[in-house]
Amino acid sequence: MSDCDYEYDSVTDSDEEPVGCDFFWKEMAKRIYCSHKDITITLEENDDVSVLDEILRTIQDGVSAQFILTNVQIENTHNAIINNPTKRKGPQRLTEIIRLQSLLKPELYIKNITKLHIPNAEDYETLPELSQLKELILGRPTASVLRKLCSYKKIEALELSDINIVPHLFHFKKLKVCTLKKIKRFRDSSVITLMPKHVDIYVEDSVIWPSDAIMLGFRQNININNIMVNDGKLKTYKEWKEGNKKPIIF
Repeated sequence: MSDCDYEYDSVTDSDEEPVGCDFFWKEMAKRIYCSHKDITITLEENDDVSVLDEILRTIQDGVSAQFILTNVQIENTHNAIINNPTKRKGPQRLTEIIRLQSLLKPELYIKNITKLHIPNAEDYETLPELSQLKELILGRPTASVLRKLCSYKKIEALELSDINIVPHLFHFKKLKVCTLKKIKRFRDSSVITLMPKHVDIYVEDSVIWPSDAIMLGFRQNININNIMVNDGKLKTYKEWKEGNKKPIIF
């Protein structure tokens, strides 16, 4: 860049089409959070499947908190040149870009991704292979995605929302916290009974059937929040439980 000559004409002096500004790293900074050794990916509600692909390609080349911040600064300086191409400030801005580029030192890669949050997973047929993933949050996951959750052997925290049937989760040997939101049905009683007793289970914001409500009373490690039971008419879980105190005989 330093070996080139640059001219800074005003926008009105140029017959060429205006050059667009770059916001790639600004968008990456919204979705990639880097701590000392870990990476968290948090997608936005309306993100296309391709956004995760682009994020993974970016991380594959290496990132860090400072790396992303510096690239945002480079991008802002570049956009300032585009928006205000003056001869007075242009060379200074180019010098600043060169200085910032010398600071780029990626330190984290795919192997450092430990948290993945996808608020809208309804268009996903699969998820990436992330061997160190410890926290997974999925909204509206497809049946195909739910079947492949078992590939994440190190999951410690799992949150699933907007699902028709809760899948079996007993294969998560390191699971510590499981949150189920806006669920329609449990698959069967083993969804609860086969989960390790040390797992804290949270069932929230759901309307469930009486047979499922019965299962919630089997374990002491289940926490209920905003649950309605449909036994012909909607009742809160507390109201339903008060009206069904007789012992259950199987």
